[in-house]
Amino acid sequence: MVKTIAGITLVLLLSVLNTAYAADDKALRAERYEAQKQRQQQKNERQNKNRKSISNFRNFTRELNLEYKEKTRSLETEYRLQRVELKAQRDMKIADAEANMQQQLSQLFINPQTGDNKEAIDKLRADMKIHADKVFEIKKQAAEIEHKEFIDNENRKHQLLSERDQKALDKARALGLMDKYSPIIAKPVGGKLTRQEEQWNEKENIEVEKLYKSNQRQLAEFIYGVKLREWEIANKQADFKLEWDKKSELHDLNQEQALYNMLLLNPAAYSEGGQKEISEKMADMSKRSRIINIKYKKINDQNHIKRSEERRKIRNME
Repeated sequence: MVKTIAGITLVLLLSVLNTAYAADDKALRAERYEAQKQRQQQKNERQNKNRKSISNFRNFTRELNLEYKEKTRSLETEYRLQRVELKAQRDMKIADAEANMQQQLSQLFINPQTGDNKEAIDKLRADMKIHADKVFEIKKQAAEIEHKEFIDNENRKHQLLSERDQKALDKARALGLMDKYSPIIAKPVGGKLTRQEEQWNEKENIEVEKLYKSNQRQLAEFIYGVKLREWEIANKQADFKLEWDKKSELHDLNQEQALYNMLLLNPAAYSEGGQKEISEKMADMSKRSRIINIKYKKINDQNHIKRSEERRKIRNME
């Protein structure tokens, strides 16, 4: 009889405990559900806020770009007018120098025996070199002046666009687009996280990082703008130097070719043996010219490949 009563008592006790546990479990589920609901609401609010901020930023920068496009266009128009004036001044100097050179070259036709007179040929070569060097120097100096004005104009545009970039980034900062959002983390309810809550936290950290990178892409043009423009200006400086290094190498060759072209145009100016010598020298100069052009084409092609990768890294902000 005593055992029966004890058994009944144990059953009743277990029933009460199970009921209590069930009540506690239900309360925890309800609390977790409410916490999950609040987190989702916060996440939705964050997404809406970010979406509105991006829309606001795009509208702002659209107007900003139009404003600064007009400013840079004014600078470009002013520079192009200045370039026309510089080019006219350069062409006048070149025309004058080339006229003097042409007078020297005409001596070959005035004196058809020049080709048989080594002293006359040497003098003609020396005179041609003097005038060719003068014309080349005029062209180079004029190109340097024009290039300096071009770079100065690029720097003025760069300064304007850097001002634009800063305004855009200031706006982005005010809209909260420059900073990384804090993740909405699930906190333990009932002493520990459930597997679902752990997955939420893992996903939330990933989504916050993705949102930050997405915002960075929206701002990228204004973040890397200064670096990209400075890099482009430096490349233009390097390209100008490379161009004139090539022209300098070809210069002596070109003026020597000009002399022999004049000799070939005057059959009376050379003997039969001289004709063969001139032809051989012309062939050699043509070969040397091709080699120089190949060398600089290789450099330009290599620069193109390297710069494509450098540009990609700048734009990806690596």
